[in-house]
Amino acid sequence: MMPYTISWYNDEHSILVVDIRGEVSWEAWHNTVDQVGRQIQTVNHRVDLIIDDHMGMPKGNPLPHLRQTLEALNRIENLDMIIATGLQRSTAVVAAMNDIASRLIQSEMKENHYLDTLEDALKLICQHRVGNNTASTR
Repeated sequence: MMPYTISWYNDEHSILVVDIRGEVSWEAWHNTVDQVGRQIQTVNHRVDLIIDDHMGMPKGNPLPHLRQTLEALNRIENLDMIIATGLQRSTAVVAAMNDIASRLIQSEMKENHYLDTLEDALKLICQHRVGNNTASTR
């Protein structure tokens, strides 16, 4: 089983979900981030990204990998929000590491959130889109 599964959540292709299960590695993660970029660039409207993590981070120092990830995601013009969900311990650590990594990047960052569940992420996207009057979450 592949540890990283990428799929559109809705028919409008406005929410992309990366589901993380199985044995994770930084190499596979970076390949996944590249695929996410290519997938989002197939549409010309706002896309929100949900990273639904059931495994936690791969072994090794995460800072250079998170910095590379944030830099790659920040280059995607139509990517709006990035929401990490999953293991509470994991999202807290990722949030702290992303904060450190984002300080190393000298450009403006995408909006990031760290929530417990996929459902929480979908609610946040819906609330954000109602405020901005953009594509639905269905």
